[in-house]
Amino acid sequence: MDPGRPLDPSALSLLLEAASWAPSHGRTDPWSFVVFQSPQALEALAHVSVSVLRREEGPRAAADAQEEFAPGKRWANAACLIAVCMRRRPRCCTPGGAARFNPEWEEVAAVACAVQNMHLMATALPGGVCGYWSSWYESVRDAPEMRVLLGLSEGDRCLGFFVVGHCDRVGEFRASRDAPSCHQWP
Repeated sequence: MDPGRPLDPSALSLLLEAASWAPSHGRTDPWSFVVFQSPQALEALAHVSVSVLRREEGPRAAADAQEEFAPGKRWANAACLIAVCMRRRPRCCTPGGAARFNPEWEEVAAVACAVQNMHLMATALPGGVCGYWSSWYESVRDAPEMRVLLGLSEGDRCLGFFVVGHCDRVGEFRASRDAPSCHQWP
């Protein structure tokens, strides 16, 4: 990604709007996104990530993550980092009034559809907007500190980060698969 190129606010709005058009079973719309774009927000994300890694995986892992947040490095090159979250919402209630939830895998699949919509929108936008879904650091993604930073409740999950930036070589990174090799016709 090309560092130092901010993401136009209208492009960010279009990415998030595209995500909202994803399907979900029972219209639970379980996706939620937290945008880390300001220096202060990115510093808070770096602090949580490095602190948790130091505690859970040791000083070497923390130092490696700190390096990835340094100017000109992996996370610093992005125009923004968007936390991809799944928020559990009831689909309906039983006759007795108890909330009914979709199976978790259905909600994760709906969030994945929302992220796919962001991918599609990014490639459709002019100016070389690009993005990819990072699973993030596993021990950080599930840590209580990350849950607090993202405002997650019981049952909600962070599924990684959609990393957005600019790249003059967007077309080089698009998947090109032979469609017949992905399909079966019994």
